Amino acid sequence: MNEDMELLRDYVVRQSEQAFETLVARHVNLVYSAAVRQVRDPHLAEDVTQTVFIILARKGGHARLQHDYSKLAAPHGRLCRSCGPENRGPPRAA
Repeated sequence: MNEDMELLRDYVVRQSEQAFETLVARHVNLVYSAAVRQVRDPHLAEDVTQTVFIILARKGGHARLQHDYSKLAAPHGRLCRSCGPENRGPPRAA
């Protein structure tokens, strides 16, 4: 099992906040840059990035902890696609 999966397992099984913080620190830049490429809006990309890690925090225990991230990475791709400029509704009133 690779180190990231061990950290995820530690987070899920032992509720280790330190393990989750390490995962976020390792992958936040990658997730953010992928989000920026998809949505082309830095502020929205920050929201997407935060949402990806919220989903990971909530669903990390629901996916099988295998050697790949396919089940955990899938929400990221769907989220970026659904947040693209062509899919946004009218601006919200402040």
